[in-house]
Amino acid sequence: MTGSVTAELGYLDDPCKADDGRELHYFADWKRTTNARLKPRAVRIEDARGRKDELTLQRNGFALHHWPTAIKDFIDTASISDRYVAECEELIRNLTGCDATFQAGPIHCRFDNVADPLGRYDGGTAHYVHSDYSPTSVQMAKSLLPDGGAGFARLAVYNI
Repeated sequence: MTGSVTAELGYLDDPCKADDGRELHYFADWKRTTNARLKPRAVRIEDARGRKDELTLQRNGFALHHWPTAIKDFIDTASISDRYVAECEELIRNLTGCDATFQAGPIHCRFDNVADPLGRYDGGTAHYVHSDYSPTSVQMAKSLLPDGGAGFARLAVYNI
């Protein structure tokens, strides 16, 4: 694929408002657990593979890199977890020069069609544009670190 395409993506209509009087909440299982409203927006999606040398974590907040994996089948996440996490940790250390990495939660394959036993997602693809991180989730990740991350001068959370 080269060039760009335009597609309609669902964004939160107003992230500060909910129609039911409860605190705004939205999860991957959109139909069952969400009280937010979506508003479709036309978005240009560009193939950035040809620009990979221009994109950096520091400047753009993401980067494109080729990093081979030994994993051949991502569907059975339980059987690949240890090896894939080790590969991801190696990737992060290689790209950032960090001294330590920590996994913040179990890996999950968004296209595996396996529902979350805690009811947070339905196993299908994402239903709306979202970030996997919030101030709450970053605090949860920090709580997994030795001494809550106090021994580190700088912390970063990456989604692979």
